Amino acid sequence: MQGHDQDAGTGTPTLRPVAGEKSVIFLVKPVSEQAHAMRQLLEEQGYRVEWFTSLEAFRGICSQGDLPSAVIMAMQFPEGETDAASLLAELKSRCLQCPPVIFTSEHDDLDTRLAAYRAGASRYLADPVDAARLLRLLEELIWRVPQQPYRVLMVDDNPLLLETHAMHLRAAGMLVRCETDPLVVQEVMQAFHPDVLLLDLYMPRCSGLELAAILREQEEYRELPILFLSGDGDVAKQMLALNLGSDDYLVKPVDPRHLVAATTARAHRARRQEELLSSLRTTLYEREREHLAINQHAIVSIADAAGDITYVNDRFCSVSGYSREELLGHNHRMVKSGMHPPAFYEQLWRTIVSGQVWQGEICNRSKDGTLYWVESTITPFLDESGLPYQYISIRTDITHVKQSEVALRASEERLRRSQIYANIGTWDWNIQTGELYWSERIGPLFGYPEGDLETSYENFLNAVHPDDRQAVLDAVQDCIEKGAEYKLEHRCVWPDGTVRWLLEKGDVVRDPQGKPLHMLGVVQDITGLKGTELALMTAKDEAERASQAKSEFLSRMSHELRTPMNAILGFGQLLESDDALDEEQRDSVREILHGGRHLLELINEVLDLARVESGRIDLSLEPVELCGVMHECFSLMQPLAEPHSIRLRHAGVDGALVRADRTRLKQVLLNLLSNAVKYNREGGEVGIEVTSADDGQMRISINDTGMGIPVERQKELFQPFNRLGAEATEVEGTGIGLTITRRLVEMMGGRIGMESMPGRGSRFWVELPLEALPATGGAATDFSTPDGPDPSADRPRRRVLYIEDNPANLKLVSQLLGRRRHIHLLTAHTPSLGLELAIAHRPDLILLDINMPGMDGYQLLSVLRTDARLGSIPVVAVTANAMPRDIERGRAAGFSDYLSKPIDIKRFYAILDQWLDECGEEPIERRSI
Repeated sequence: MQGHDQDAGTGTPTLRPVAGEKSVIFLVKPVSEQAHAMRQLLEEQGYRVEWFTSLEAFRGICSQGDLPSAVIMAMQFPEGETDAASLLAELKSRCLQCPPVIFTSEHDDLDTRLAAYRAGASRYLADPVDAARLLRLLEELIWRVPQQPYRVLMVDDNPLLLETHAMHLRAAGMLVRCETDPLVVQEVMQAFHPDVLLLDLYMPRCSGLELAAILREQEEYRELPILFLSGDGDVAKQMLALNLGSDDYLVKPVDPRHLVAATTARAHRARRQEELLSSLRTTLYEREREHLAINQHAIVSIADAAGDITYVNDRFCSVSGYSREELLGHNHRMVKSGMHPPAFYEQLWRTIVSGQVWQGEICNRSKDGTLYWVESTITPFLDESGLPYQYISIRTDITHVKQSEVALRASEERLRRSQIYANIGTWDWNIQTGELYWSERIGPLFGYPEGDLETSYENFLNAVHPDDRQAVLDAVQDCIEKGAEYKLEHRCVWPDGTVRWLLEKGDVVRDPQGKPLHMLGVVQDITGLKGTELALMTAKDEAERASQAKSEFLSRMSHELRTPMNAILGFGQLLESDDALDEEQRDSVREILHGGRHLLELINEVLDLARVESGRIDLSLEPVELCGVMHECFSLMQPLAEPHSIRLRHAGVDGALVRADRTRLKQVLLNLLSNAVKYNREGGEVGIEVTSADDGQMRISINDTGMGIPVERQKELFQPFNRLGAEATEVEGTGIGLTITRRLVEMMGGRIGMESMPGRGSRFWVELPLEALPATGGAATDFSTPDGPDPSADRPRRRVLYIEDNPANLKLVSQLLGRRRHIHLLTAHTPSLGLELAIAHRPDLILLDINMPGMDGYQLLSVLRTDARLGSIPVVAVTANAMPRDIERGRAAGFSDYLSKPIDIKRFYAILDQWLDECGEEPIERRSI
């Protein structure tokens, strides 16, 4: 409860505020939602509320002498209750100082209000009560002690009275400063900032009236409450004081309660006025800043009732290009663009003239003719009769937005046309909501006229070919759940039954947590592409069949060419070793052998080129030691180099390893060495250098001292059948050796190149993957052909059976084996005869041709292998089928070895000796037949 004092003379309770305590409010109202809400509001504002739901309860607490700071009372209570107005009148008659009372009533008529005020009500509020107004009234009536005490400056030349009055004010919670010299008041006020000034009327050196007059002349003290204290009760003096702007005139001796009440009232009013002024200053500042922000951002203009411009801001002038002088007094038609029809402006004007706000986008034209767009709001100001007296327009420049919209529409149109031209559609599926968007091309892609196919996931699936539907569902699911790429080809079935091929690509958009949100994709008709693909596959099959036919043709041609070549070279070699020939005959035989060997080389190279181009060469890549390969190559090149006194040398070969196919590497080196020898000069030199290259490669360089290759013709190297003019010389060649060489090097993972200086020689180099660097650099070395084995050495007697349908070949082999006296040769020109001879004589070795009429070599080999008496006899194929696949087939079929025609005599003897040496030692005479 708020503190109360007892009057010394009457014992009547009196009210005064006490700092630090909550003000107590008696709420006297029947139970209702409004009463509950009012109680909650007051408590939230810091009041302590005691609620009485009946008048008798309120009467009882008042009879105990405990009075609140204020009372809020309903005028009407249920029937039978004491009248609220009568109860208030009764309390007023018993209390010298009754707390302020606010009546509330559902009636708002004059009689009810008169009854309330006649009963002693301080204020009257009609239900439902406005909360803000109720709080404001309580502040005025209670004068609650503020958190910051009221500041009071007292000026009196009587120190005793001064201190007495100050004591009463301090007891009421005020901060009081006392001064006896009026001349220091202005200086004190600058530091103290009083809410109220109390002045004695009569003081030496400066009276209270004079001091008040001086203070009122200053702007900062014009509204400062001033109260005069004087023992002079002259009315004229009081009127003079009031005329000088004082708020009250108190006659000494002053009742303390009256002094406190008067001072509190003036201080409260001063504080309220200061709060209002502060609020107004804040509001004014905020409005100024808002106005500044609007002027910085928006285009603002004001027009009178006729539509003539009365105000424009700087931004209006900047955007329109007109000066303020050009705009004021004129109509907004100055910036009219002509882009809108008359009906647009008529509707705008009707709206604002009727007092309504108009909003919309307007295209205006600046002074220089440039168009600009604004988003405008036009608000009419209405007079008391509801008619507009002026209009304020606030606009935002949206030209850049409109330009972006135009650009976006143009981009969308380009995209739309691009999709039409490319026959591509796009779609966007909201995974969370199931909503699906697709572009206008989707319908036609599925066989529907544009706009006829309703956008839905079900319609999409129904259009997919039934055999492909599950694959599409699986691809979508994998993309959403596993993040897999959504890319597949599938068929769709048009309403007319046409089947088309579509290519779909897409991906999923996810949130930061990986949750799938959208799936976007494109659809493209690839029916034509699939047709082309099918045609290419058909063409590929045809090309493969043609290649196969070519291979078969080359294989047959190889056989047909090699068979006569076998006889030519075989008999030529026999004639060459015949001592009975004279020198001229020997020279003729050498020419025959030379031409035959050249023809055989041509056949071999053409066949090799065909195999390389078809990619049917099988390579066995393994570590190859260069030293051994070099020895073999130099041995083979020595006979070619010696007639021209060409020296062969190498360096850096010892210990060098490369990864290559040994046979093909030898072929590459022989080809390059052969060219280096053939195109060299008399007494020249051919050298091989091995060095390490970049990227783990080893470089093999073949250098010659020939005439070199002109720069303008170097680009023609490695072209098939192009000999760069050498065909006009005596040097023989086909012009395809370098082509084969380059292909072989590339197939082994290497590179080939050349450098040449006309008149000084050429350098051809090959780079192959390095297996190991040379341990030491090798010195230059000369090579010579080693001696072969002595064929006349004593050997056990052996029996050889040769089955061949070609008489020339039979004669050749007969003469070759005739030089081996330890060999007894049996020949058969048909497979059946050969089989009979084999059973009858059980030879140590069988030489077997493959291509024979009636029964080929493979069939005869099968018969030999299934016969227990003949199965262990080695059988060597002697055939013109020299293709790699032919050799592989022969070895797979069970031939012990494979010798291709034309027969290389040295190799023939080597194979013959190898297999005959593996036979047992039993002599031919003792073998049972």
